Amino acid sequence: MVNRPSQQPSKHDAGVQSDALAAAAKSGDLLLTDSGSALRHLLGQIVRAGRPLLAVLILWELAARILGWSPILVPPLAAIFEAMWVGIISGTLPRHVAWTLFRLFSGFLLGAAFGIVAGMISARVKWVADWTVPLVSLFLPIPALAFVPLFILWFGLGNVPVILLVAMASSMPVFMNAYTGTLTVDPLQINAAESMGARGRALFRRVILPGSLPYVLSGVRVGFARGWRAVIAGETVSATGFGLGWMIFTARSFLQTANVLVGIIFIGVVGLLCEKLLWETLEQKTVVKWGMVQEAR
Repeated sequence: MVNRPSQQPSKHDAGVQSDALAAAAKSGDLLLTDSGSALRHLLGQIVRAGRPLLAVLILWELAARILGWSPILVPPLAAIFEAMWVGIISGTLPRHVAWTLFRLFSGFLLGAAFGIVAGMISARVKWVADWTVPLVSLFLPIPALAFVPLFILWFGLGNVPVILLVAMASSMPVFMNAYTGTLTVDPLQINAAESMGARGRALFRRVILPGSLPYVLSGVRVGFARGWRAVIAGETVSATGFGLGWMIFTARSFLQTANVLVGIIFIGVVGLLCEKLLWETLEQKTVVKWGMVQEAR
């Protein structure tokens, strides 16, 4: 039997293996470093955002307990948190939020759809723009609250006037941005698409909508904010039964200041969550990801 010599790794192979191990270790260190940096950045943002809120809470508690103001008008934090806890546990507060969001999104979807379609048609058809743009420019500066009495006279109380108020308030900035965005689409792209047979919906889907998307998303974001203010304004006057605006208005009638403040807090929290989770995420997944706009640092 012939004994074969055992194969020992060459110095070159050993060097390659050691380099690979070193690179892997370095990569792992970089991943840990990046994760740690991201966590520290997130904690830093939370701390920076929380400091003003903490200062407001401290000043409020001092005003409620030391300055001798009436607890009916300036309830202490304990009373506010108790009212919030009772509203959550009883299910009343989630129901108010749900009804407000229902009215908001019902009106906003109507207004946004109308604003996008009407704005793009106006940009493509001059005689339509001659009628629509002056009207929208006239009504755009008017706050939605000014239309509440008129909508109550026309549509009565309940969900209908609130939903229509939200639709009207949100449609105007969407219209103006869709109109402006469509005008900024490169005419050469439109002519090239038309020369290749693109007409109607195909032209809209492949050229006009992608080209105007940054403007449209910006208008939708502003329209949602206007709709959010409109739904609260409408609920304070014309809603019946449930809704954050209705909750605030009813609590005021019974001098339940803690419940008024709870409603105000939830208006801010829900609006902020919609802004961060819905619109910022949508922008990140579309225009920022596609390089159409730069992400704000």
